[in-house]
Parts: sequence; structure tokens; C-alpha cells
Amino acid sequence: MPDIDDLFKFYREECVPAYSDLVGYIADKPVQFLIEIENAFAHVAQFHNPETTHEEKATNISKAKDHLMRVTLDSYKMLWTEMESDISQIHEDDFKRKYCINMSQGEFLVKYQSFKKAAQIARNLETQSIGIDPLKALGNYKEAIEIGRELIDAIDLEKVENSKSDLRVISLKRNALEWVISFVAGIVSGVVLLKLL
Repeated sequence: MPDIDDLFKFYREECVPAYSDLVGYIADKPVQFLIEIENAFAHVAQFHNPETTHEEKATNISKAKDHLMRVTLDSYKMLWTEMESDISQIHEDDFKRKYCINMSQGEFLVKYQSFKKAAQIARNLETQSIGIDPLKALGNYKEAIEIGRELIDAIDLEKVENSKSDLRVISLKRNALEWVISFVAGIVSGVVLLKLL
């Protein structure tokens, strides 16, 4: 059973960094996480209630930690999902992958696979540890997020933004060239037909 000092140590060292990373990345506070934090606080308040027994205090600290563990693990999972969404937009677009990242395509692809694999391992460990040790997967989630940060940091947002206008210009030029070729082909066809008549 964790004691109150263990609870606050976990809060400071694990929960706050995970939750802060998520909130900083998505610029929002998911409602469910706020509810979990509120529930943890309610259990801490019960721990300090002079009418609770020693066993009830221990139970409340354990339940508070369960809520904070949920926030921690879910923060990493949601952060991974958000990062994956952003990274896959580059991964799936050949043009952006070639011109909008500040690392070789090969390195980007290897890191992307590692990013996905670390999350798969973490999820598998978490599933196997339900009811036993849910934090067993914490290290793997952290590893996945660290790889995700490297991939996100390699994306040059200015190049991504410029690629949109570059693709529009390329498309306009291609359409103009096709129109000119069609126009010239039409004139040549007309001249050939006139000579044949």
C-alpha cells in the first residue's frame, strides 16, 4: 500500500510530467482527466478526514493513486495518438516526406516504425498487467513519446506550409502546360487535316 508521501512523489514525478506534456501538445485539458484528478483529490481529502480509520486511510490513498495512474497512462496514450496523427500526415505524403523533414527519409521511416512498435509493446504490457501492475508499461510509453518528439522535431513546419503553395504552383503549371500542349496539338491536327483536304 502506498503512503501519502509515495502518492505525492508519484504525482510530481510521473503524473504531472505526462499530463503537462499532453496539455502542452494538444492545448486542451481533457474533461475525463480533470474528473480523475478531482476523484484523486477527494480520496486524499478522505485520508485527512479525522473520522476515517487507518485501513480507510490506506484504501483512500490506494484509490487516489489508481486515479493518478489512470491519468498518467492515458495522458501518454492520448499524446501518442495525437503525435501519430501529425507524424502520419508526413509519413503518408511522399512529397512532404522528401522535402519537409530535417533528417533522411530512411532515418524518418525507421524512427516511425520504432515509434509505433514501442506503443504496441507498451499497450501489450499494460493489457497483460491489468489488475497487477499497470505501471509496468510506463517506460515503454515514455520511450514511444520520446521517439515521437524526435520525429515531430524533425518536421520543418515552414517547409510544410511552403509545400502547400509549391504544390498549387506545380499543379497550375502542369495544367497550363497540358492546356498549351492540347492547344498546339489541336492546331497541328487542324493544319494536317487542311493539307489532307
